[in-house]
Amino acid sequence: MPEPRETPEGQACIEKWIAVSMAKLNAVDGSPEFNARKPWSINQYGVLEGAPFGPHSAHAPDDFPQHGNNKYWWMWDAWVPTGALGAWTYPEWNTAGIESVPSFVLKCLGSS
Repeated sequence: MPEPRETPEGQACIEKWIAVSMAKLNAVDGSPEFNARKPWSINQYGVLEGAPFGPHSAHAPDDFPQHGNNKYWWMWDAWVPTGALGAWTYPEWNTAGIESVPSFVLKCLGSS
């Protein structure tokens, strides 16, 4: 049985996570540095980017090959809170209520 990230429906849910999460993140009034980097977006590799002052990545993450060079697999593993008590490292992500990709996708698939 394929992983949710491998199915067209799961990948559509990951794209929905990007849209929902970036809208939430860009609506947060964070630190001056955070706000100066808006709008936040996810690039073709699944990496967070900010404009106009970065971060920017013209290259895939170092561990992209270990994820089959697949944006959805990489995001599935990368966008999960790893801080204390399952919190995001960046306070604005917690303030915005950003959900992990796996959690969001499983809920999305359950409602479709």
